[in-house]
Amino acid sequence: KDPQRAARAAQLRAALLGRKGALEEAESALLAGLGLAGDCPALAARIALDLARLWLAEGRVDEARSQLTRAREFLRGFTEHPLLAAVEAELAACARPRRP
Repeated sequence: KDPQRAARAAQLRAALLGRKGALEEAESALLAGLGLAGDCPALAARIALDLARLWLAEGRVDEARSQLTRAREFLRGFTEHPLLAAVEAELAACARPRRP
């Protein structure tokens, strides 16, 4: 089976699980997808961004920030990539003080 196709399937499975509120399973699927993304930096960045958003929703800001930094690394060299703007926006959101 094509690893990138499997990574994309894991990402889609995570999205469905997240909508159902099965956040632990969604996290596991995203982590598996990251492991399968292989030599496709854009796919790895998308999955890392999804994982960071999941963690932000759970209040796991430090872990989300780390994953966003990882997503940025995947996109190194792609200065005009549209995902880069999304990653930078999420990183900025992590830097803002959280409301109680």
